[in-house]
Amino acid sequence: MAERFGLQEQAAAFIRRIRAATAGRLQVIYQLFRVLIGLLGIRINGHPAFVRPLIFPMSVGALEARAGAASAADLPSDVVEKIKAANAAAENYGNFYGQNLNIVQAGILLVAGTLKGLGYSVSLLRLVLFAIPITTLSVVLGIVQFHLLDRWIAHRIQRAGGKSQ
Repeated sequence: MAERFGLQEQAAAFIRRIRAATAGRLQVIYQLFRVLIGLLGIRINGHPAFVRPLIFPMSVGALEARAGAASAADLPSDVVEKIKAANAAAENYGNFYGQNLNIVQAGILLVAGTLKGLGYSVSLLRLVLFAIPITTLSVVLGIVQFHLLDRWIAHRIQRAGGKSQ
């Protein structure tokens, strides 16, 4: 539906108007969004429902605005592939670690059940408390990774003759 009704184009156009938007910053925001969704216990199909129809076009839109490109076809293919990989990484980091912040999600229940089966007495809330610093660390490492991605993209676009900021 997103493709049929032009949501991709609208999302990309919206991001192009935000001057501070970069592909890396968008990944950080999306990762935080996925952590929040996991914390709330909401299950969404991230790659088919968000990444492919919305996040990827928004990332490319931010890149087009930065590089002064008219379309994704004007961008180096290795940069577009890195953007795809970053989209998938943000989705996976946010979903995997975010779901461990809710006591009724499958990951926490699996760990609790396994530990109880091995004779360890564990509390679901205690498991979630142990997941908080790990989730926080995943967000910090994501911020670093996506900042480095922005730097790599800027360098790559400059080398390709584009005008990067």
